[in-house]
Amino acid sequence: MSTPASAQSRRARDATNDTAINPAELLDIMSDLVTEVHRLRALLNKQDEVMQAKEEEKGKLEKIIKALRQQETLAYKREEEIKDLRTQLDAASIKSERLSMQLASLQATNTSEDNIERLSNVLEKINLAKDEDVHACSSP
Repeated sequence: MSTPASAQSRRARDATNDTAINPAELLDIMSDLVTEVHRLRALLNKQDEVMQAKEEEKGKLEKIIKALRQQETLAYKREEEIKDLRTQLDAASIKSERLSMQLASLQATNTSEDNIERLSNVLEKINLAKDEDVHACSSP
């Protein structure tokens, strides 16, 4: 605790210090304080601008990330569609091969039937010619 004597000496010292401050020094101190306040305000403004720019950049990056995720999802769907189409293509290719074999078989059958029909026509013509020759020989 402070004693009454120490309180009196402190008051005396404070009184002499108050009179020791020169008004010019006080103006210099105030000017320096005002300058420092302006400098700190400028730094705060600069910091606010930097933070605002970072927030804007963050927003843009978040939009880019969202777009990339959508593209990734779309690419995955396309990949699945391509797999399905490849499966369908393989099935169609197998079916096409089977149909080609059936067509070749039918064409071979048709060729045989055409040959039989042609041979039947030739045989019929031969029989007609033979009948004509027989009739021609039997008439005097």
